[in-house]
Amino acid sequence: MDKSLLITLEFPPQKGGIANYLANLYSRLPSDKVFVLAPKTKGSQEYDATCAYKIMRGNLLTSYIWPHWLMLYFRVKTLVKKHKITMLHISHVLPVGYIAYRLNQTLKLRYAVFCHGLDILKAQATPQKKQRLIKILNKASGIVVNSEYTRGLISGLGVPDSKVLVVYPCPAFVPNRETIETYDVVAKYGLSEKRVLLSVARLVERKGIDKVLECLPRLYEKFKDIIYVIVGDGPDINRLAKIVDDLKIHNLVRFAGSVSDQDMSKFYSIAEVFALPSRQIGPDVEGFGMVYLEANLFGLPVVGGRSGGVPEAVIDRQTGLLVNPNDTNDIYQAINDLMTDREWAKTLGENGRVRAENDFQWRKETEKLRLFLSGHTYG
Repeated sequence: MDKSLLITLEFPPQKGGIANYLANLYSRLPSDKVFVLAPKTKGSQEYDATCAYKIMRGNLLTSYIWPHWLMLYFRVKTLVKKHKITMLHISHVLPVGYIAYRLNQTLKLRYAVFCHGLDILKAQATPQKKQRLIKILNKASGIVVNSEYTRGLISGLGVPDSKVLVVYPCPAFVPNRETIETYDVVAKYGLSEKRVLLSVARLVERKGIDKVLECLPRLYEKFKDIIYVIVGDGPDINRLAKIVDDLKIHNLVRFAGSVSDQDMSKFYSIAEVFALPSRQIGPDVEGFGMVYLEANLFGLPVVGGRSGGVPEAVIDRQTGLLVNPNDTNDIYQAINDLMTDREWAKTLGENGRVRAENDFQWRKETEKLRLFLSGHTYG
């Protein structure tokens, strides 16, 4: 494998699917072959100390110089020479891809691009950006995507399919439900003898949590002991809180905020159904949805929106139910059916657990990636 530098605008301790995806992959690649250049954030020094590979931090984009990536270009050029980098790995095709393309032109430096869905759609906002996007993708030595859905977006731009490899996100842990103590979370949020409906997400509008909230009054008519727990934080929190106020369902909703991995396991363990009916809003789309697999690992049946790459994470009527994410009645019916027929729900959850354990392993996905980046044909 080439000595490689990953340039990314999202990396732990930042939260989110892209940050976790990249961190899980790079922690399993040869530590002497990879370097990471990422934003400096609160807690990054402590996080970096736990990693075997070298992470360099800084303010990657500047608002006072145009183009915003110009200073980053010179920094990357310096790092390439200092560490004898022979390949760049780019997350966020625009604007970081501009740097890779220019260094390919001037230094003949090879590069690979990681694409996640939203970045491909957003980069087509104008004809000029779309043209640059296609140019960057066509010049890349390889393109890594998180789903067949995202691969399809790239194929639609005329990029050769042979350049593209699907590397799926995978759950980061395999739980042992028998050893998880949940009494503190149950007591804190008043969940004793309650039927817990769960969502775990960064709180942005496309996740569909607003639609689940709209279902709660009807669900409460049938399930008097239902509680909806929302784990995560994000820019949509105030809008969601207002929906709770407007619907007068404070007694049915618990906002848990961001929690540790240990507490996350507790919420999964006490939940009965996981619901996240993600939808596409403009270019904002769910490229895959690892959180559905995490829920499946705990034996939970899941409800997902028929949008983006979600149908690859949720197999309809096998590991969960896919719904029209814009149809509140469809979402209600799916949750109602799973909470009514507990045996069926248990079967779907168990199917999901087996699939998540057998088919989605970081070790296998990383080996695919390593071979691909090394120039070997995978599969």
